[in-house]
Amino acid sequence: QRGAVEHQLTLHLVEPRPLDGSDPVANARLIEQELASYSPALARRPIWTVISKIDLLEADELDALRSRFAEAFPDRPVRAVSALTGAGLDGLVGELMNAIAEFRRALREDPDFAEAQAALEAEISGDVLAGSQARRRMLQAQASESTAPTDADDPSEDDGVEVVYVRD
Repeated sequence: QRGAVEHQLTLHLVEPRPLDGSDPVANARLIEQELASYSPALARRPIWTVISKIDLLEADELDALRSRFAEAFPDRPVRAVSALTGAGLDGLVGELMNAIAEFRRALREDPDFAEAQAALEAEISGDVLAGSQARRRMLQAQASESTAPTDADDPSEDDGVEVVYVRD
């Protein structure tokens, strides 16, 4: 049960004005697609969208961005914060604490919920392990390719170059 409590939801922090000029909503979709490809089970956890650096935005810009995120992700909360000014942080922390308390209460009091969370946690662990093993195999294959002998390493080929090793 402990693992489920440790990660019961994902806070997706979103840059409102990416340096590359890209669209923050499109970026959020792309990152969440990557999350789902890494672990479909992890992507089923609740996600809260948090627009960061709101101190950089005018009120109408923030309202428009909030509306776009609410339209793009209608089944989730959209929050806005600024680490620089502290705006929105107390509210976000309070909501997170309430969500954690509710989650823990449901784990204690609802056996079906607890069972579903344990199954989801096991599925996430399986996804993470499978992904880790696949990355390890890929890295091992790359390493063996880079250390495999090439034609240039073949001592039987005479390319007109003589190498003399001298030891003092």
